[in-house]
Amino acid sequence: MSTQKNRKPKTESRKLKAKSKKRIANKRGFTLIELLVAITLLAIGILAIAGLMPLGSRSGEQARTLTRGIELAQQRMEYIKTLPYTHVELNKGYHPPAGGAITPTPEQVEKFQRYYRVEDSIPMPNMKRVSVTVKWIAPRSDSVQLRTYIASNK
Repeated sequence: MSTQKNRKPKTESRKLKAKSKKRIANKRGFTLIELLVAITLLAIGILAIAGLMPLGSRSGEQARTLTRGIELAQQRMEYIKTLPYTHVELNKGYHPPAGGAITPTPEQVEKFQRYYRVEDSIPMPNMKRVSVTVKWIAPRSDSVQLRTYIASNK
């Protein structure tokens, strides 16, 4: 009987060794090819995201330019609304003549061109339609136009 008791622990230790070998065999690391594939996929993802950066920057610049163009048009429109109906700046035609540039601040000289057009008796007599236009070239050519109607006090 004593021999069986001695054998029992040896058998159990053999079983434990076999189980631990199976665990070690199941826990092998990544192969070199798997690591290269993972790094390649990661690099492709990073490059795709990096390619979107200039697009966001360009869109931001276009939005800033559009906002500034609208601001310039609103400034001129607010000024026009303060003028009396018979004021010389509300005579029929373009102001300044034929779409000349008005530069509200020095940094806008090359980028924006602002003018307005006055039309008489539109949509009815004793009314004027005023259209303020602001144009620019950079970062891409575009323009904005605001319109208002001014009625005579008669």
